[in-house]
Amino acid sequence: MTDPYVISYLQLCQLSYQPPKIIRRAVAALPPVTPGGSWKCVWGPAQSSDQSNLAYVAAYYETPDVPAFVATVIRGTDVAVDAWGVVVQMWEDLDVLDPVPFPWMPASSGALVAPGTLDGLGVIQQLTDGGQRLLPFLTEFLGEPQNRQARLVVTGHSLGGCLTTVVAPWLQVSLSGQGIDNAIVPVTFAGPTAGNPAFAAGYSSSFTSSLRYFNSLDIVPLAWESLETIKAIYGADGLPTPELVDFAVDAAMDMMQLSGITYAQPGQDRELTGQFAPSPPTWYDEAYKQHHTTTYMTLLGGTSVAAEWPRPRIRSRADASRHRLSPPLDEEQSREAGQGAVGDCSPCHVAQWHKRDEGSVRSSAPSSGTPAKADFGEILPSQRPRDQTLEAPRTRQSPGDFLRAERRRSRTYPAWGCQTSPVLKTSSVAPAKCAPAVAERLIESTGGNPLALVELPGAAGRDGQQR
Repeated sequence: MTDPYVISYLQLCQLSYQPPKIIRRAVAALPPVTPGGSWKCVWGPAQSSDQSNLAYVAAYYETPDVPAFVATVIRGTDVAVDAWGVVVQMWEDLDVLDPVPFPWMPASSGALVAPGTLDGLGVIQQLTDGGQRLLPFLTEFLGEPQNRQARLVVTGHSLGGCLTTVVAPWLQVSLSGQGIDNAIVPVTFAGPTAGNPAFAAGYSSSFTSSLRYFNSLDIVPLAWESLETIKAIYGADGLPTPELVDFAVDAAMDMMQLSGITYAQPGQDRELTGQFAPSPPTWYDEAYKQHHTTTYMTLLGGTSVAAEWPRPRIRSRADASRHRLSPPLDEEQSREAGQGAVGDCSPCHVAQWHKRDEGSVRSSAPSSGTPAKADFGEILPSQRPRDQTLEAPRTRQSPGDFLRAERRRSRTYPAWGCQTSPVLKTSSVAPAKCAPAVAERLIESTGGNPLALVELPGAAGRDGQQR
């Protein structure tokens, strides 16, 4: 059996995919790692306005009031969020072809990271809980005398694991500048690469106790260092790689070779020997199964705190149009009423999606005196100024039409535009670098099949859950 502390880190990752409203209670209910121990969520969960990223901080107390460790937990890719949030996550996952210097390592080291990963770090830095961002909270919390010896764990699964490898150096440099010298231990699960070999070397030398857990049958950790392996990974199970995946892998490898780009996995490797799922119906289902946190928990020998569900469908724009007149929900109610976590498939979200399709959750009539909102938080056409009215879709839209509509909406409503990205919002970035434009070109390259896009290594939901 693996170190019980490592199992507790993965349990924290599983909870990050639950609706934000229940995370604090769920953390407090986690089983203690040691006799008499207890858990407490001390910051967060904090989620970006477009729901693209989420983080929280949990403390584990072996004795009252003195934490043994404090864990910063970063959620992976979740496609059951706001539509723009999905696009932002795709950007964080797929923008790897133009790596940039990593500001929290010496310039002389030559450390480069994917721009999408750096965008994700920027989002994490801006998350707030009670008006306090992550760094000021940790500075204050770890600066208290009783907390000076607590180790700071940074952990995440999938995209959360990738972001962990850039959040940890940022915290190390920033906290040490404030006189905080608590040991920092990054622990990742199923994470793809964030940077080049120089970044990986600098990370590994800075965090000698870091751990990287990966399933030998999981395609996600193979991005972007060992893409070729993806093409035959399930051949022994009689599952040929889909032509679309072959094409995408070859295209990515060719572009990286032409650009002279290489990526490398950082940290101390902990390989988990995967086992094929019994009679998987498709290659994609096998990939989803192998990447799921419950599979990782089984391989670690621990107990999951998340249910294992079939691969959920992605709610389409047409699904949203069927419920355009639903009474308004606040952010947390929306998560509970059908936008649960894809990564760990919270016990409510799949069932709630089906209930919404059957019209059994809420009346379709708007409540009196309250403006109705669409499922993605849009203003209904009747509520928009006359010159900005956008007709509700009457038929199922193609992926290209959907993203083109989102681009038009981003010009009308800035909150939907590139302003949500700390990098893209600058005027120096060419319009062609806008995430919706990139996503549109990617979807069009698949023949208009968005599900194929999310199955690609490194894409939002490509694993059914995370990067």
